[in-house]
Amino acid sequence: MIWKAAQIQDATTGPVSVAEWFYTNESRTCAIPLGPMMATPLRDLACYFGPGMEYPKTGGFLLRGEWAEVHGQSLLGDWLALADLDGFTRCWLPLEEVETTGDPSEIRKLNPPTIVEETREPGPGAPVCTAQLSQEECKAAGGIWYKPLTGGADYCKCD
Repeated sequence: MIWKAAQIQDATTGPVSVAEWFYTNESRTCAIPLGPMMATPLRDLACYFGPGMEYPKTGGFLLRGEWAEVHGQSLLGDWLALADLDGFTRCWLPLEEVETTGDPSEIRKLNPPTIVEETREPGPGAPVCTAQLSQEECKAAGGIWYKPLTGGADYCKCD
């Protein structure tokens, strides 16, 4: 069924929602939750840039009990792409390590990101890479700037 809903309060009708679909049972109550599919890890997990351990870790984590919106799945269906937890990096987690609010096989399939090997050589006069550098100094020293998903200060990751 396709439904549109509007809030009614004190005989005033609010704006109509976008069309949504859902199933009802015999008592006409919603059989599945409305809204996007959500996922939570069964244990604390590190996020990856793509669907597989061959992709680098993003530096972010999804902790057991935290929920994130599912945006898609890998072409093989064995990894889930979660919402941009830190505002700019998609978080990929293995399906076998998460619990979802719906059937993961119904989620759209996403092409995996391309792995780009990037080497960074510090420029002349660049500072020595340490976690305490500013973002500009970090990049100049050949580091990677990380924004932790679970809070805390941003830092420079040095290899």
